[in-house]
Amino acid sequence: MYFAINNVYSEYDYIRSGVVQGSCLVLLIYINDITDCFDDKVNCKLYADDVKLYTELRPAADSNCFQVCLDRIYQWSLTWLQLRVSSQKCCVMDVGKSTATDAGSSCRLGNEGLMTSENVRDLGVVVDSHLCFRENIANIASKAHQRANLIHRCFSSRNRDILVKAFKVYVRLISEFNSPVWSPSLMKNILLIESVQKEVY
Repeated sequence: MYFAINNVYSEYDYIRSGVVQGSCLVLLIYINDITDCFDDKVNCKLYADDVKLYTELRPAADSNCFQVCLDRIYQWSLTWLQLRVSSQKCCVMDVGKSTATDAGSSCRLGNEGLMTSENVRDLGVVVDSHLCFRENIANIASKAHQRANLIHRCFSSRNRDILVKAFKVYVRLISEFNSPVWSPSLMKNILLIESVQKEVY
């Protein structure tokens, strides 16, 4: 495998493992300069074709600074015609108890206003505006219960060792996915997650 840009070719090399991600590499080459649109007050995180911006809004001027960054993203997307930003897939979430800034209602991308949201799914984790992950934990518990019940229905063997292995492979995978991010602190959420294992045993 090799890469070619205009008439310049990279060295040829064999791909020994994994999935060929050439298209992602090309995408990264195109979007890596998007971080130049932002100043020190606004933080940016990139993951494949996802861009996340976050900042702390205290005075009203910070909200204006955030809007300037959104304007720069829009201008950047116009420069790269094939990398248009979809405002329908964008939203603004205010994190914290205070909603005095109400920054989300005034944010726009080009001529289109951005919708505000109380929760956002990010890489499989539902993040809410109070960072308590209530909906995420409820979803995980529900899926884990369904998967545990499916094991009981589909496995003809009642050998304890086989069922424990199946639980570890198929159920714990769900209940522990990204757990360092959403690890529960409230007892009701802890009991909800633990109820999956207690029901099985």
